[in-house]
Amino acid sequence: MRTGGLNWKKESLKLKDEFYTLERFKMTRFKTLKAGALAVLMMMPAVASAQDSSFDLQGLERGEVLINLSATERTEVMQDTLSARLNIEVNNTDRKVVQNEINQAMKKALDLAKTYDTVRHSTQGYNVYQRYEPPRPNEANEERERSWYGQQAIVLESQNRDQLLELAGKIQDMNFTMNGLDYSLSPEKYEEVSDSLMEAALKKLSARADTARQALNKGSSELIKINLDASNPPFQPMMMARAEMASADAGAMAKPSAAPGMTDVTMTVSATAILRP
Repeated sequence: MRTGGLNWKKESLKLKDEFYTLERFKMTRFKTLKAGALAVLMMMPAVASAQDSSFDLQGLERGEVLINLSATERTEVMQDTLSARLNIEVNNTDRKVVQNEINQAMKKALDLAKTYDTVRHSTQGYNVYQRYEPPRPNEANEERERSWYGQQAIVLESQNRDQLLELAGKIQDMNFTMNGLDYSLSPEKYEEVSDSLMEAALKKLSARADTARQALNKGSSELIKINLDASNPPFQPMMMARAEMASADAGAMAKPSAAPGMTDVTMTVSATAILRP
């Protein structure tokens, strides 16, 4: 009995030792996992930042910090290019007559446009088609005679407003109809303004990087990756020409009037900066 009791105590002590050993292993394992999880969580913002900036964190020296910055500059610019579109429209039962009248009218308009060196000109939308006109209510139930309709446009563009408006007025007097008159910003002016906005945005980014450097007690700051996002020049909607419409007996038609508007130009610059001890 004593031998059995002694053996039982030995087995009990052995089980207790194994239990404590297992518990110590669990606690050690938990602490290891907890420490690893904290390390991963602490690394996640840095890894996300590295992915966003496409910068390898392995290349960072001790004490170096990456920050992402952005700055936007915008301004309003006076539009400098005037464009006009004038149509010649002819309607006749004979398609040859329609085309012949369009050709003659457009030749006269082009010959006149060539005398204005500061005005660029081109033609668009030459189109001739047959148009069906249904009978009127008080007429017999028969189809009315089909007619032919044709049109062609001349487009004028210039930074010399007075010359373009004078030419447009003369072409209107040739029985052309003003289809659109609008101002826009020229590509040259847009590039000039965009460059100045980019320069201002870069200076703002450099100043922000230096402010971050001072706040974090770092020794230097440097922009290492820069992205530009410039707005495209918006298309300006057509404005109908304003002119003092003269009667048939009043002689030549008065030239149209136009006033430029403003175009918004925006430049956004984003960058990654590295702060060093």
